This record gives sequence, C-alpha cells and structure tokens, in this order.
Amino acid sequence: MYYHLFHKEVISKNKKIKKWYYWFYDQDGKQVQKVCKGCLTKADAERFLALMPVPEKKSETKISVITKDMYVPKSLHVLRREQMGKSVKPRTLVQWRHYVDIINENFGNVNISDLTVKDFTTFLLNLDKSTSWKNHLINVMNEVYQEAIWQGVITAAPTLQTFKPKYKKADPLTDDEINRFVKRENYSNETEYMIFLLTLSAGMRISEARAFRPCQLSETNNVVYIDGFLDRFTHERNNYCKTGSEDNPMWRVAIIPSRTAAELREYIVKKNLKQNELLFTHPDGSPYRIEHLEDIFERAIKSSGIEKNQRKLVCHSLRYTYVTRMRQLYDSDTVRKMAGHTNQKMNDHYNRPTLLESERSLLPVIDKAADFFS
Repeated sequence: MYYHLFHKEVISKNKKIKKWYYWFYDQDGKQVQKVCKGCLTKADAERFLALMPVPEKKSETKISVITKDMYVPKSLHVLRREQMGKSVKPRTLVQWRHYVDIINENFGNVNISDLTVKDFTTFLLNLDKSTSWKNHLINVMNEVYQEAIWQGVITAAPTLQTFKPKYKKADPLTDDEINRFVKRENYSNETEYMIFLLTLSAGMRISEARAFRPCQLSETNNVVYIDGFLDRFTHERNNYCKTGSEDNPMWRVAIIPSRTAAELREYIVKKNLKQNELLFTHPDGSPYRIEHLEDIFERAIKSSGIEKNQRKLVCHSLRYTYVTRMRQLYDSDTVRKMAGHTNQKMNDHYNRPTLLESERSLLPVIDKAADFFS
C-alpha cells in the first residue's frame, strides 16, 4: 500500500466535521500528508486513492513486488479495474491471477526496468502452449507494466506483440491407434484410464469429462448425458456445456460403446460414489487440472507407440476421433446431435425429460456403437 488512508475531525464554520486524508512517503523518504478532495465517505476516499498516481520511486523494483496485489479482491488494482469498466468478476480475477503467478515464477526476481521485450518473447516462444494461452499471458504482462506506471516505478510501458492465432485443427486417431490408446497399461492408475476412455467414447471436451458424475450415465442404455463442465481455473462446475450458456446450455446425449458403458458402471460401483459427485478426482477429492491431463495424454500417446508425424495430437483429438469414427457408423445428423454441433436451443434449465427424450430417439441405433473399437 503506497497511500495510507485516515480521517479526523476538524472545525469548519463552527461545526465539527469528519474529513478524509492520506499520507505517503516521497522519493526522499519524507512523510507527506494531503486531503482527499471532495470525499465525504470512506468509499469516496478509496475511489479517490485508486485513481491517484503513485509517488515516483526507483525503477529497481522487482516484478513480484509490483504484482503483489494484482487481481486481489478489494485491492487498489481491482478497484481501478472496476472504475475503468474492466471485469472484476471472481472467475476473471482467479484466471488472471493464475497468469500473474506464472510471470512471477519466471521473472518475479527481475527488476521491471531490466526485463526486455526480447527476453519475455523468447520465453513465450519456447513454451509448448497454444497461441491463445500465450496471448493471455501477454495481456496480463501488459497490465503488469501499467501497474508499474501507476506505482511510479516506470514512466512508459514497452510494446509486447501478440501472436497471430493458428487455426490448425486437431487430428484424429486412426482405427488402429484408437485400440492402442485405450489400454490400461498406458496409464498410471484406473482413474486416468477411465477419464480418457470416456472422453474418447463420448466425444467429450476434456473440461466436460472432468465434470462427469454418475447421474450422467443412463441407467438403462449405453448413453451419457453431457450437461456441464468444470471451469479451468476455479474448478467450479457449470451446468451448461462448454460452448453453451445458462440461457442456452447446449446439453446433448451421446451414444457410447457397450464396452465403455460396462467399464464405467463397474468403476462407479467400485468407487461407491453418490449420483452428483465428481467421478474423476484425486484421492483427496480434488479434480484433475487440465494441464495435468494434457501431460497424461502425452504420456499415453508415447506409451501407445503412436507417432505424431507432424500431426496435431492433443486431448481435443479424442473429440475429433469420436466424430470421425461415428460418421462411419451413423448418419451425419445423428452424429451432429451427439457431438453438440447444433443450433437447437434447450431453454429449460437442467431439463432432464428433454435429455431422456433425446435418449429415446437414439434407441434404434444404439447397438451399432459396439463396433467403435473394432
């Protein structure tokens, strides 16, 4: 905190009134006291200070010091964001703070004035991350520079160029690779095996598989209801699909192979989970992080002896594989509905009868999925 807020009573026109003041240390270490002009309440004074430039200081300030309160609820940084019309939603703050932690992990002990554009860009170039992920980190770093200006550490921010998005789609696995990939020996434990077996067998996004619960498996048929996903950063469950919203949840029903349904039912019984509990968690009950699942996927691909050969093989490849394989077994309209590639709206919140209706429409063709792994 660079400004310290306080109030005291003063006499004005023969009346006692409360006035708000602030004090700070200038560059020479001298304490300076000033009045918060026009501030009648503490909230007025806090807003006043949030928009005050910080007294000039030496530029030899570490990045970790500058970022200490960034995206922290009720901090001056967050109050400024709010005043400037930027999002201060808890989810946004958690997400952006995650990127701040990455910046601090790699550059926290570097003075802000010593970090060059070349150093930061070279760091990004060497990361095995998506273009959008790198651009998110760049956006947060730009805010770090702006925060440094507010704190009086630097007077101008360098220009960090974002990366041009690459739109190469994920590549699917071949029929032979599908069977090599879904072998238990490729995984460290049964939970890792089951989450990827389900992701592949139902054409799920990995965030949707993380949110899977026993109640999403039909009690009578080999289908699953896909009706939510876990937030990447907060790990909270949203009751709508990844491309949906609360108003348009984009739920769907997907046929799964009988083999997967049998193994899934056995796994649920073994874990003795309640209907609304998350199915895939660590022993302490915490969900798998997406970064961890991406690492597990990479190891499983290598253990399977699958060669990439310039192909883009990532977790999302399993969704592409599902669509590609199912197109060989079903008509395109059926596959489109199961994959969720539809504009049809489902307006009733958590409308289980609607999901059951979708399930009934698939009954005549469910048995075909037995050939998924053949």
